[in-house]
Amino acid sequence: MTELQDNFWYLLANLHGEQDEYRFDDDLHRLNRDSWNVWVSQLIRDDIYNEYFILTDIPENGSGRHRYLLEQVSSLILGMGFPEPQLDAGIMRFDNLKFKKNTSFRGFVFPNNVDFSNSLFQGDAEFSNSIF
Repeated sequence: MTELQDNFWYLLANLHGEQDEYRFDDDLHRLNRDSWNVWVSQLIRDDIYNEYFILTDIPENGSGRHRYLLEQVSSLILGMGFPEPQLDAGIMRFDNLKFKKNTSFRGFVFPNNVDFSNSLFQGDAEFSNSIF
């Protein structure tokens, strides 16, 4: 199994922190989800971007708000020394990970293929209102 801290996608999904083992923090989840969605919006093809934009809170691509949020997220990523993103053949790789705590991807956008194969979820895993 790969350590969570070595996986770019896991770190991006938890950019503002991981959930507490015993209490779910909705504000933390919103911060993590919105940062994730803004960063991955770069991977959404222009011809389908509006479909994602309508279904989420992602600001319109190229808007001042979108650029500002993307700069903020990118600065955090650079400042934290994240590993390079693994986007092998367009796949977001969450494979071979051991999720020890409850994990929520509620409302996350996955604009590319995503791989959770051989991963172990020891707590609850939520994917409601996610877009694949």
